[in-house]
Amino acid sequence: MSGEKRRKKHKSNIFQDYIKYILSFLIIALAVFIAAILIAMKPVTQQVNKIENSLNMQVRDVVINDSHYPSDDSASADTYGDKIGNVTIENCGLNCDIYYGSNRVSMRYGAGFLNDKNDFASGKMSVIKGYDETYFSSLKYAQKGDIVTVTTNNGEYRYRVTDTKYIDENTQAYQSEDIDMLVLYSIFSDFSDHAGERFYVFADKIIGEVE
Repeated sequence: MSGEKRRKKHKSNIFQDYIKYILSFLIIALAVFIAAILIAMKPVTQQVNKIENSLNMQVRDVVINDSHYPSDDSASADTYGDKIGNVTIENCGLNCDIYYGSNRVSMRYGAGFLNDKNDFASGKMSVIKGYDETYFSSLKYAQKGDIVTVTTNNGEYRYRVTDTKYIDENTQAYQSEDIDMLVLYSIFSDFSDHAGERFYVFADKIIGEVE
């Protein structure tokens, strides 16, 4: 073999060794990265399980019932997962079902109703929440003066938006629940520009015809 050929073969071997080294490094780095993620997720998973175990079984094992809107005086009116109505704000395009119970299962299918009783006619504040990424994605476009319509088996309830604002999730958004009004708010993910905040819509009940 001539000297030129030996040099070419030597260079080729060096290049192949270099490629093998790079591939080996990438495989090892990927394995370490995956292992680090699994190790980091373990305490998070344990914490989630701990929280779930501390919850009442009624809340943990919600079964969604889409078959009807139970009336306020029915036996199922206080059953987690029951569909209790529908909420719409035509001007911003919001239209979703409301499920009894403030939990992630209810909000997987629509919005969650926070109150202890399924009763929009109680004269008390009614609170509904949902995820910004899903059914409440258009709530942030609501404006003062918009009409909010809540439909249940017991009738139709209408509200007029009086205020909208972003509020820190650790801040109490309202002082009293003894007011006949509706509060809706959306929850943002940790990756949103509004992470750590809630978008609130406050609306007063309309008595009589809508202007």
